Amino acid sequence: MFEIASFYWAPGGTAGSDTLAPEIVSLSRDPRFMALTWSVGVLKVMGGVLMAPHGGSNLAARGLMAVGLIGAPESMNTLAAHWYLVLWDPWFVLGGLLFAAVTRSYQRNLPAHCVGSN
Repeated sequence: MFEIASFYWAPGGTAGSDTLAPEIVSLSRDPRFMALTWSVGVLKVMGGVLMAPHGGSNLAARGLMAVGLIGAPESMNTLAAHWYLVLWDPWFVLGGLLFAAVTRSYQRNLPAHCVGSN
């Protein structure tokens, strides 16, 4: 689910790019950045379990910056920063939790011989 955006943006898709930091958008045609975006998509497929901690830590930090409890860089005053706070970071938390729940459910339903029990 999360890899869809990476796989869309990697070959040059632009829809939704206004929700990203301008520095990221400016790199979108660089072949090295495109390769990195493809790699990130693959890692998202393989490493979904890391999504919740990643999103949660970013959400906490950006939330604390937004309410003024910790200092914020000037880049927090951008439209992209707003979208990270209200869309991308919660999206990663939700995706990570769902990924973990599905993985746990799948593991519980495996036959005993598939999980190493004799």
